[in-house]
Amino acid sequence: MSFLDDTKTFGLVAIIIGIVMAISGIVGIVDKSYWTGIGEILYALLVILLGVSVSKGAAIKNIGSTFSEGVTSKFGILTSYVAVVGLGNIIYGIFTAIENGISFGVVGIVIGIIALIFAYFMKDGKATVADKVIWILLAIIFFVYVVLNLVAIFASFGYDGALDIVVGVLMAVASLILYLMLFIYLLSDEVKGKMGM
Repeated sequence: MSFLDDTKTFGLVAIIIGIVMAISGIVGIVDKSYWTGIGEILYALLVILLGVSVSKGAAIKNIGSTFSEGVTSKFGILTSYVAVVGLGNIIYGIFTAIENGISFGVVGIVIGIIALIFAYFMKDGKATVADKVIWILLAIIFFVYVVLNLVAIFASFGYDGALDIVVGVLMAVASLILYLMLFIYLLSDEVKGKMGM
């Protein structure tokens, strides 16, 4: 099994991303961005929960139907990730809105709702036109994030301070691997079959 095909790799990089997000949230609280920091920490905990569940091969805590497709198959991981992004963005958007006003949180809330709608259609057991559209949109999104994180690796070396550089490179590499894996999962026969592609 290749490095990018091993689901435990996905679990590990999700945990790393979640930990870095949580640290960022703590720094935000220290910098007096209390509500935004709390929102980021809660989002981070969801990402860590996903990562730990994938690493263990079983959902350690299911929030609603977030992990209803399981966390061992490519399709299960994909739908779980989309659902986590949905929940996380809504939570972060709400907390950002509390601190900075609705205009600052509305984008995250809308993205979160769209992601949850995507997850719903992906998990409804029917391969419809909606699934095909979602597959195409996710393929574009994941590919764009692969490119952006590749660029971010090199951009991180322009940060001030060794710690910022290390954290920046770590986050960019972990995110690059995660989105590359999600893109590869989308191209798998398993996922394409379930989404009617």
